[in-house]
Amino acid sequence: MAQLLALYGQDTRLTTALDNLKQTHGSAVTVDVIDHLPRETGSIQPVGVMPPQETMEAVGAVVIPDSAKALLDAGSETADYFRRALQKGQILVIVEADDDKVDSVEQILSDHGGKVTRS
Repeated sequence: MAQLLALYGQDTRLTTALDNLKQTHGSAVTVDVIDHLPRETGSIQPVGVMPPQETMEAVGAVVIPDSAKALLDAGSETADYFRRALQKGQILVIVEADDDKVDSVEQILSDHGGKVTRS
């Protein structure tokens, strides 16, 4: 399993890329899209069962997928680069794909304007 990261500035090209990924690979790839970072207002410790994601989004909470948490929480140059890109309004796409699909996924993302990196 490999992970690809892509940054997009225009969501219309991103939408086309995601549609193409779905048509080409279906459920064989996992895709997470992060369009902004949560505001740092302190730490929230969940107690009991978390409310459904729809409820969290309805009250304005940002749910960051696990695939992005480790990347964005790391203190590396790569993490800083992606955090700055998100703060500037770019959209981060994280795709997990089997090794035999990586080249095809990378091609689709880059063909539609993504700045692609393998992690």
